[in-house]
Amino acid sequence: MRAFLAILIVTGAAITATQLAGATPSSGILSAPMLARATFGADLMLQAKPSESTGLKWRGRTWEPSQVPEFLAMLRDQGKVTDLGAWLVNHPAVASKLGLPAVRKVAGAEFAVQQVTIAPGGTTGWHTHPGPALVLVKSGEFTLYDGDDKDCHGTTYKAGQSFVDAGFGHVHVGRNEGASNVEFYVVYLAPAPAGQPLRIDAPSPGNCSF
Repeated sequence: MRAFLAILIVTGAAITATQLAGATPSSGILSAPMLARATFGADLMLQAKPSESTGLKWRGRTWEPSQVPEFLAMLRDQGKVTDLGAWLVNHPAVASKLGLPAVRKVAGAEFAVQQVTIAPGGTTGWHTHPGPALVLVKSGEFTLYDGDDKDCHGTTYKAGQSFVDAGFGHVHVGRNEGASNVEFYVVYLAPAPAGQPLRIDAPSPGNCSF
């Protein structure tokens, strides 16, 4: 059986105590207890709202959103793709550029809930997650920076606001740039195998000065 979940994939962050060589370290983490962790027992299909389509550059040619049928027919005729639906699921960035909802499967999904408190001036360090992470800010302010944003524009989330991190290699960092502690809860959706680390440390992408 498969369960289906539609979510808007944006950016987010969470923290664990483990740091890897070459990673940017976290600081100011006052507490980060894992409250619960359990297997879901089925696959999750995550569908993101389509982003603004920009067209797809593929092997020397630019494909416009209106050319999706022709593009998929080309893949099929080349004989390299037999299941076009599955191919689009496994290539969400391609689907997004063509104006299609990006779908991502979390196989053998596992859920985990973590409570995180960060002092003023603290940071999660640059990192990603093996799957999406849903973040709920309980108190204070939390500012997120995207590793793909060359201009390093932060987005601040306040108490009562929430967001979703895409995971699957999306590098980001969260900082407490406010005057008081920030407390937030994270719900992780992690793919199999169960029990794997929920945070993957990453070096700074170099787009921010800090």
